[in-house]
Amino acid sequence: EAVLVRDWGEMEYMRRARRDALAWITDNPGAFLRLTGERVAHFWCGPANEPWRFLGNSVLTLLAALGIWRILPRLDGAHRAALLIPLATFPLIYYLVPCTARYRLPMDGLVLLLAGSAIVSWAKVADDA
Repeated sequence: EAVLVRDWGEMEYMRRARRDALAWITDNPGAFLRLTGERVAHFWCGPANEPWRFLGNSVLTLLAALGIWRILPRLDGAHRAALLIPLATFPLIYYLVPCTARYRLPMDGLVLLLAGSAIVSWAKVADDA
């Protein structure tokens, strides 16, 4: 590949790579959707071949989703956008390219806060009971 970049130049190499990728997606839509789904799961749940990490990340992601569900009704539009836009947009590129567990690290602070929000709301309900 390095020889091709050298011979064709980076711009031409990237044009051809894009053309080849789009042709593959067009010819293999099912495989593309399956791989994209696996990458979404890998980003949010961790690597499936590491059961403890997968379980831990999955639980954390589930708690964060519950935290969002509990906190959104209390937020105005600007605060909802500030919360949801990064969650929705940051991982998009990692749904299309090979992803490693460290790519999620910038999101983990927000995910932990949301998971904590779910746990605190349950603790308050338990105290009220």
